[in-house]
Amino acid sequence: MTAVFCVNTADRKAETWKAQLDPLPRLESAGSDAAKGIAAAVAQVAEGRRGSTSAPALGHGLDVFHTAKEAHTVLARQWRQAESAWVEAEAADAKVDRAQERGIDARGPAGPARAAWRKATAALERVEHLEKAWRRARAALELFRLDGRLNDRASASAEIAAAVAGLPGPEWKTVRNFLLDRRSLAFLDRMHQRLATAEPRPEWREAMAWRWWLRHRRPAATANPSTALVHAVAR
Repeated sequence: MTAVFCVNTADRKAETWKAQLDPLPRLESAGSDAAKGIAAAVAQVAEGRRGSTSAPALGHGLDVFHTAKEAHTVLARQWRQAESAWVEAEAADAKVDRAQERGIDARGPAGPARAAWRKATAALERVEHLEKAWRRARAALELFRLDGRLNDRASASAEIAAAVAGLPGPEWKTVRNFLLDRRSLAFLDRMHQRLATAEPRPEWREAMAWRWWLRHRRPAATANPSTALVHAVAR
């Protein structure tokens, strides 16, 4: 069901990727990062199949891994900045304490200490808001919504749009681009297509998916909850 390419090549250009995709005429979906080489290769293969009755259409989706990795990198950097501001505030407080211990007027160091704590508190609150916004975006990339219902493109898109509003600034640009790329939710489209094939009746699909969620809300036993869900609905 899945092909993982581990090939030592000189480059990652479109033609290099296309050489890997061409021998797979039944491939229906490709998942990757947002690199231009593989995107161009998938587009070329998909275009070559257009109008063909013997080869399936080829879809392309962005994987969640690279989006999450980029977000975690940005968050870690901003947490370090907030922690650094906190350390500076503690150091400023220490100067006030030393002045008081020596019987020196502490009003001089007290002003910078208050300013340092305001800066540290603001930095901490800011990164907490950023992490909350990212968690909301990350939840939109799950198969199920928080209420246990199947996720879909419309719901996920609305959640992502709200979440990216809380991820401002140039440091979050790559994450925003990944999240807002239409390919990021291609896995949801594919899941619903496969479920519809397994069970054409929408009310039955909804009921069985809900039952599956109730029984497997922590699906640690399977590496691919989407496949397991399709199998359960197909029974």
